[in-house]
Amino acid sequence: MRNVNVTNFRKDIYKLLESAIKYNEPINISTKSGNAVVLSEDD
Repeated sequence: MRNVNVTNFRKDIYKLLESAIKYNEPINISTKSGNAVVLSEDD
């Protein structure tokens, strides 16, 4: 699982989403109020 903060996620959103889709690599996004996880549709 890849960990990024929300600022870097916004900056690199296209690259990170492509990575999640192509390699089925979940992305953990950390924010001040909590965390979120992005998964590919296949997962």
